[in-house]
Amino acid sequence: MKSLFATFAFLTTIPIPVGLLDEQQDYKKCVPLFPIAGVVIGSMIALVAWGLVSVVPPLPAAVMITAAMAGISGALHLDGLADTTDGFLSGRPREQAMEIMHDSRIGAMGVVVLLLLLLLKVAVLSEICGMEMPYALGMVALAPVFGRCSLIWSMRLNPYARPDGLGRSYWHRSWVLSLVALAGVSALAFWLIGPNGLIGTGTVVCITLIFGLWCRRRIGGATGDTAGACCELTEAGFLLAVVSAVNMGVTL
Repeated sequence: MKSLFATFAFLTTIPIPVGLLDEQQDYKKCVPLFPIAGVVIGSMIALVAWGLVSVVPPLPAAVMITAAMAGISGALHLDGLADTTDGFLSGRPREQAMEIMHDSRIGAMGVVVLLLLLLLKVAVLSEICGMEMPYALGMVALAPVFGRCSLIWSMRLNPYARPDGLGRSYWHRSWVLSLVALAGVSALAFWLIGPNGLIGTGTVVCITLIFGLWCRRRIGGATGDTAGACCELTEAGFLLAVVSAVNMGVTL
């Protein structure tokens, strides 16, 4: 139970009595529970979406849903995306790029990419808010699940790139866990939104693999920041892929 509390304390802003947790032990065990956190987060966001779409036009509803997605995680993964962007696009060597990523200040490139990603989410969610309710809610609920599963896959693909840091204490490189997460989220996607869920799954896997390879080439591995960036990219990529498939009438 403590591991579950640690998972929500780490990945969400849900009030958890962190004083009861052992940072060295409980946080190490929380990685296998990331998909469960994704399901809970996704369910909460879907509930928010359900409450909004019946009373608010699609575009304002999409903005508020995007805000809820950022708020429930404390913008943790958005921060990772901004830091990763600043470091990777700095044009500096590995060591200097990682120093830039470690800097808490955000640069121009980080701001630009954050704005573009948030605009993309709002645009896609605006389309989703105009779709049939059960299907739309399924899409909204699935995005955070894929995002949190991508954290596990990021760890499997790359070693931890820093000699120290928060990530090293919980970095979990298990093929079994990665495959179980992939099978579970694929089945959930198919159950909720049918064959297009598999299109979304394939898109997420491709994004995770390509981004993971870039991380290895750029800094020799991955960090908590790059894992967070992958979470945000896979969420947006999943939503965009499924909406595009629906608009084009593509199904498997």
